[in-house]
Amino acid sequence: MEVKQIPVVDISPNDYNPQECPKDIFRGLVNHIREVGFTDPIKVREVSKEDGSPMDTSYDVVDGEHRIRAYCEVYPDATTVPCVVMTKPTGERYTRTDAIISTIAYNHLHGE
Repeated sequence: MEVKQIPVVDISPNDYNPQECPKDIFRGLVNHIREVGFTDPIKVREVSKEDGSPMDTSYDVVDGEHRIRAYCEVYPDATTVPCVVMTKPTGERYTRTDAIISTIAYNHLHGE
């Protein structure tokens, strides 16, 4: 997997993630990033105009919506964030359905 720096403005939260983050847990995440740095890239899927993106290419969060918010709080002047663009083993782009299934799986793994 390749970690890429993707412009923060090109990344959107997904509308299919039911996970909530209590304020105390979020504060802990912010403090952790301040203390040890940002160690877990955001997982995103590429979205094109064909998929409904208003731009040529944008990205939806698959895993890491709370981490990206915490990252932006810790590094308010950051214009990019470390990300992994999710693809299938065949190299094909992740579909919305793939992303929904992955988001649910990641939430389960995180204990949500």
